[in-house]
Amino acid sequence: MNYSNLKLFMLILDIILQRVAANEWFTKKNPFDDISLYHDKTILIETYPTQFRLKCIQKCLSLDTSCQFITFTMNELCNIFNAVERSYYNGRNNFYFREKRLPRIHFKNGSFLDQNQLINISINFRIDISRSGLNLIVQQAFKNCETVLTLNLSFNNLTQLNSKSFYGMVKLKSLNISYNQISQLESDVFKEVPLLYILELNNNFLKRLDENLFYNLTELESINLALYNVSSNEIKTVHYDTFKSLKQIKRIHIFENQISEINSETFKGAHNLEILSINSNKLQRIDRNFSSNYRNLIDLNMSNNNLSFIEPDFFRGLVKLENLRLYGCQIKQIDLSSLVNLKVLNLAKNKIEYFSQNLSSVTNLYISSNPLVNLTYPLISSENTSVYHLDISNCLLRYTHVNIS
Repeated sequence: MNYSNLKLFMLILDIILQRVAANEWFTKKNPFDDISLYHDKTILIETYPTQFRLKCIQKCLSLDTSCQFITFTMNELCNIFNAVERSYYNGRNNFYFREKRLPRIHFKNGSFLDQNQLINISINFRIDISRSGLNLIVQQAFKNCETVLTLNLSFNNLTQLNSKSFYGMVKLKSLNISYNQISQLESDVFKEVPLLYILELNNNFLKRLDENLFYNLTELESINLALYNVSSNEIKTVHYDTFKSLKQIKRIHIFENQISEINSETFKGAHNLEILSINSNKLQRIDRNFSSNYRNLIDLNMSNNNLSFIEPDFFRGLVKLENLRLYGCQIKQIDLSSLVNLKVLNLAKNKIEYFSQNLSSVTNLYISSNPLVNLTYPLISSENTSVYHLDISNCLLRYTHVNIS
C-alpha cells in the first residue's frame, strides 16, 4: 500500500472510529472489575475469523444488545459473547465490554422510570434500559414510545409489572425482561403490545403462568420463559388456557423450573409449536396423549427430569421430530419406532441395559453412561447406515453387534 492510500485508509478508519465512539465504546476488562458485569454462565454467540479488530467491533454492533463482550485473539479470531462468568477469564487479557449499546437513560430520580426520562429517546426504534438498577416502571411511562420496536429491561431489579407498564408501545416487537426479580405478572400486563413477536422472561421468580397472560399476543412466535422464554424461574403451574391464543408460537423454552406434570392440555392452542424445551424440571409423568396435539414438533428436550417410564405410544404423533434429548432421566426402556424422521437422539445418563432400535434416519446417537450390557443396533451394521456419530462411552458392554468399517 503506497503512502497516499495508507493516509486515505487511516483517515477513513479515524472517521469510522469517531462515529462508533460517539455512540458506543468498548472497554478492556479483567477479572477484578465490577462484579455486576459478570454472570453465572458463559454464553458464546458467534466465532468467526477476521484480520481486523474493527470488523469484530462492527459485527458486535450489528447484533444489538445480544453482544455484550468480544475478544480478538492473536490468531485473528473474533469471539462474541452475550454473557461471561468471572472464572471464564482464567488469565485472558483480551476481553472487551460493550459499554453503550442502544439509546440509554440516565436516571434523574434514582431507580424510577417515568415519561419525562423518555422525552429525548421516545422516537427511537430501540430502547435499552438494561443494567440500570431499575426497580419500578411508573404507569404509562412509555406512553409516547409509539415507534419503539425493541425494549430491553434485562438485568434490573423489577419485582412487578402492571397492566399499564407498556401502555403506548403499540408497535413493540421484542421485549426482554430477563434477569429481574419478577414473581408475578398481572393477567393483562401484555394487552397493550399486540404485535409482540419475541418475549424473554427468563431468570425471574415466576411461580405460575395465568390463563389470560398472553391473551392478546396473537402474533407471538417465540417465548423465552429461557423465545417464549420463562426458563430459570420457579414455575410450578401452567394454566391450561395460558397458551390458548398463541396459534403462531413456534418456540417455548420453559426449562429449569419446577413443573411436575404435563399433559395434552398444558400447551393447548400452541398447535404450530416446533421447539419445546422443558428440561431440568421435576417431571415424573407425561400424559400419553401429549404428542397428539403437537404434530409439528421438530425439537423436544425433556432431559434432566425423573421420567423413569414413558408410555410406549407416547411418540406416535411426533412424526416430524428430528431432535430428541432425554439425557439424565431415569429411563430403563423406551420405544422410538414411530420417529421416522429422527436425526439426533440423546439418551445418555439413563438406566438402559438393552438397546435395539431400528431408526433409519438417525445420524447422531448418544447412549453413554448407561448400564448398557447389550447393544444390537441394526443401522450401525448396515452398509447404508446413516449414523456418523456414536457415543457408547462409560457403559458396561459385554456384547455388541456393531460393524464399523
